[in-house]
Amino acid sequence: MIIDTDTASDDAIALLMALKSGEVKVDAITVVCGNVDFNTHVRNALYVVERFSDYDIPVYPGCKKPLALRSWSHAYDVHGRDGMGNSFFPEPGKKPEEKHAAYALVELINSRPGEYTLVALGPLTNIAVATCIDPELPSKIKELIVMGGSPSMRGNITPVAEFNWWVDPEAVHVILQSGFNPLIIGWDLTLEAGAISFEEREALAALGTEEASFFKQVTSQLLEYSSRQGLGRIFLPDPLAMAVALEGEVAKRVEDRLLYIDRSDTIMRGSSVPFTKGQPNARICVEADNLLFKDLLRKTLAPEK
Repeated sequence: MIIDTDTASDDAIALLMALKSGEVKVDAITVVCGNVDFNTHVRNALYVVERFSDYDIPVYPGCKKPLALRSWSHAYDVHGRDGMGNSFFPEPGKKPEEKHAAYALVELINSRPGEYTLVALGPLTNIAVATCIDPELPSKIKELIVMGGSPSMRGNITPVAEFNWWVDPEAVHVILQSGFNPLIIGWDLTLEAGAISFEEREALAALGTEEASFFKQVTSQLLEYSSRQGLGRIFLPDPLAMAVALEGEVAKRVEDRLLYIDRSDTIMRGSSVPFTKGQPNARICVEADNLLFKDLLRKTLAPEK
């Protein structure tokens, strides 16, 4: 597995799920612009790997700006100033790789064609650039799983757009037009299948392991944000996408669709519309198993010794 991430709180939990699953080997983490300051993304990825991985995993910094080089709003209110629930963990001793993430993606995937599952948890900028370097890349991976978009047009950054795709819709367009046929885990799916109640969060945080303590810390700002919104639960979109990557049965129903991404500079920017007619370019997960998702999360936080 290769994980492309804008490492903040729920990304960190998704990384932890992969590292503790015992079912996959993470060969690299590539870092992209997104939730918070780019250098913070890199530091957070390094910290999670250093603290929780049993083997060395290279972390490759990638694109610091979206393809169109536009500015965007960070999500400090959701993830905290450090992207990790205002935990302000110690500086990791591990250092990032010098190679750019896009070139690392090309080299890794070409070294083992047809074997890698690529899980994209942030904006798709790194993967789009890698595809421009090697247009044959889509045919060389086993699967691309993307957390992003909202096919029902229910947004979390604008009324109709999900954050990752709003940040870089041009990159999404590249991916959709390049033949990846990605499996899309949309924000709208997370609202039910990737949600846990405040009480469930407390139960997970109280499991008494190092992983559970980490989970409690990095979700503290998510809890505060959700409380202010009167939601009664927190949403974990990146862990849901990782759960699908680790256990395919989490995705209960998947539909092939022709998906369009709006790249205009209007209120519709970043919105995604699936069509029932036309050649499909994506697989959209429209129903997922919340109970199985929460079971995988619990196993991550209380791993068997």
